[in-house]
Amino acid sequence: MKVVVVADFCYPNYIGGSARYVYDLVRGFEENKIDFLLITRKQGGEYSLEEQDVFYQRIREQGKVHEVKGLVSYLESIFLVGSKDLIMPHHPILGFLFSLLFSKKRISYFFHGPLHNEFRARSDSWLGFKVRFFLQSFSLRRASKIFVLSSFMVKEVLLISSQVKVTVVPAIVDVDKFTVNENKLKLREKFSIPPDKKVLFTSRRLTPRTGVIELADSFIKNFSFEDYHLIIVGQGELSQQLQHLINKSENISFLRFVTDHDLKLLMRLSDVYVLPTRKLEGFGLVVLEALSLKLPVVVSDYSGGAVEFISKYHNDLIFELDNVKSLKRCIESALLIDKTNDALFNAVIDYDYKTVSTYIYESIYR
Repeated sequence: MKVVVVADFCYPNYIGGSARYVYDLVRGFEENKIDFLLITRKQGGEYSLEEQDVFYQRIREQGKVHEVKGLVSYLESIFLVGSKDLIMPHHPILGFLFSLLFSKKRISYFFHGPLHNEFRARSDSWLGFKVRFFLQSFSLRRASKIFVLSSFMVKEVLLISSQVKVTVVPAIVDVDKFTVNENKLKLREKFSIPPDKKVLFTSRRLTPRTGVIELADSFIKNFSFEDYHLIIVGQGELSQQLQHLINKSENISFLRFVTDHDLKLLMRLSDVYVLPTRKLEGFGLVVLEALSLKLPVVVSDYSGGAVEFISKYHNDLIFELDNVKSLKRCIESALLIDKTNDALFNAVIDYDYKTVSTYIYESIYR
């Protein structure tokens, strides 16, 4: 049977963890010869990327991608679904119509986060909040299976609809893609990063929940210029606020957009990845990407699924949110990790996209 992946967001059309998950999932389907159709939004908006991708272009040319931009193309997508195809919506805006029109037993809904709460964090619109809550609640109740990436997200699902069945499935990463052997000092020279400092790195959508503004502010106030440098990669509604905050700081590099190639080089030249999430973190796929590059990770204690993952290996890499002493202790612990033998780095291979995509496909039938 063909799997119809209905995704509001997919790399390279959009940034963000759910977009990357969808991209690597369909890559895994392709690799494992699982028939699929990807229905996703056309590139556009503040979260869109300016990047071409060989795999995405190829499957689009093969007719395995239908891009939606407006009502007509949305309705056209309905007629691309065969009578026996399985449907996997990721997020409810595009997925709502499929949930409405097709049999519940054919739908496996992938819950990446409470869309209504994410909307409320950036808007005061009561109507927008209610519409998103309804779409998500309806889509959950119309699915025979619901997949999430962490126990944290199980709780978020049950807050929306308490009568549904939820299954935790693995996060996903392309281990080979996030592997770099280039010399760290040469990379620092290439990107004009000081060779002798401890380099912290974070790459996040610039929204209130991801905590980048607070991290930058704390870094400016509490980390010495002589010892530390911070690299921030991201874009979003808080971009201008962040730029204004760091304008006079010479030990912060802010890059709104980098290609995937440069992203992994920047990770490679860094010493510690910081995940400063304040709420609603289903997993944090950037954690796996960093670990694939042997870059140790520290996460806030509000990082949901990331805390669940990291705590299996190192509790001393989990810092208290808004506690700079705790953050500094975790960074020092991360710098001491044995990058060759530590189980945390070795665990990443279990999340490789080829393995996980097969697991997801088989989970549809369980």
